Amino acid sequence: TPGVIWVINPEQSDDNDDAVIGTIRTTFTF
Repeated sequence: TPGVIWVINPEQSDDNDDAVIGTIRTTFTF
């Protein structure tokens, strides 16, 4: 569930965008 927290963070949306996508993908595979 750490991906959701990063998505809310608008400060580093550019950097978080990549991290968020990776986390969401991992959750789906699980």
